Amino acid sequence: MLLIEMLKNPTIFLFDEPSNDLDYDSLIWLENFMKELDIPLIFVSHDTKLLANVANKIIHLEQVKRRTEAKILFLITLTRIISKKEKIL
Repeated sequence: MLLIEMLKNPTIFLFDEPSNDLDYDSLIWLENFMKELDIPLIFVSHDTKLLANVANKIIHLEQVKRRTEAKILFLITLTRIISKKEKIL
């Protein structure tokens, strides 16, 4: 499916959990593919390694109250997210 989308000459790529259910070789390929894109890339992921290796900006959304309110934190680096979680633990 990715090849089909590439043939359409997209101006942006949107991925939802792109690393789910991939083997190691496919993860490496995907990471390299995402790094080499010349167009904007927006993706949702819980994969901290993928975020650290590919993302240059991170928007972290955190649900404060279940299904009623969302607290939005704008974070520039994954390091800040990890350090906050380590402080909580």
